Amino acid sequence: MIERLLELQQRIYQYQMDIKQSYGPEHAIWSPGKDAKVSFAQVGDQYELMFYGVGFDEDPSIAADDFDYETNYPFVKFLEFICLPEVAPHLASLTFTGPDEGANGLNEWNFSRIVHSEAEFSALRSFLIQLTDSGDHNVRFIGSDYEEEHGMVTKLLAKMPAVLIFQTPTVPDEAFFAIEGHPLRELRLQVGFTEEAFITRLADCPYYTELRQLDFSERIETIDDVPEDAIPYTSYEALFASGRFKRQPHFHFKLRHSTLTLDEVIALGKLQPNVQFLFIEGRGGRYASHLSD
Repeated sequence: MIERLLELQQRIYQYQMDIKQSYGPEHAIWSPGKDAKVSFAQVGDQYELMFYGVGFDEDPSIAADDFDYETNYPFVKFLEFICLPEVAPHLASLTFTGPDEGANGLNEWNFSRIVHSEAEFSALRSFLIQLTDSGDHNVRFIGSDYEEEHGMVTKLLAKMPAVLIFQTPTVPDEAFFAIEGHPLRELRLQVGFTEEAFITRLADCPYYTELRQLDFSERIETIDDVPEDAIPYTSYEALFASGRFKRQPHFHFKLRHSTLTLDEVIALGKLQPNVQFLFIEGRGGRYASHLSD
């Protein structure tokens, strides 16, 4: 396994060097300090892998080695590797991170190759996708062709029956709440294109009984006016009053960038005093040139 990982590292590195040498650095989709790379660590007979790079995929039906010039070979080659039947069962954690780059303000992670593969990550305990920082130029999200994710988050989780920690910059769809018996313990979410009524559905969901920590960012940027699609207080009230928090009296709930008022936050805390409720306020950055608009 270690030999194969080292070979993967070398192929990704050599591909990028060949592009730069053949066409010049200005023609490469990577730049110094932002080159794609794979890191790994062995933990017993399992492996923790991290991919650094960009996550777009021009055509999931084409193998990485069949791609033409200036494609996202590193990401695709990494996905092909982890989906191999002799590799997937031996992975303990997967982490995807990368530079603040994208198209039209969007930084897409396309995992179509995973969800359409036969791979099952039976030993995976942690799956993390980098979240959007409030200072990023591009919003990170899971999807394909720069459109909504169409159930991709739920399909990813379904291939990870033992995962305990799951982090995604996109909220899963309704199908997420129909997965029975999953041992998920810690869930970190950022709302992307749509909130998907996540808080309301979680309050009603009888599954994920082992869930102990929820880190939920209602929005990436907090603006002065409350938007029409803001999650209402009543949705959070239903979650705090649900059996979920009663089953886990020391549940840890982090709520970021919400439009709730301070009085509403205090009221929620009183509903379940034993829940560790951390309310994190924040607002996105603004260019100085836009402050007068």
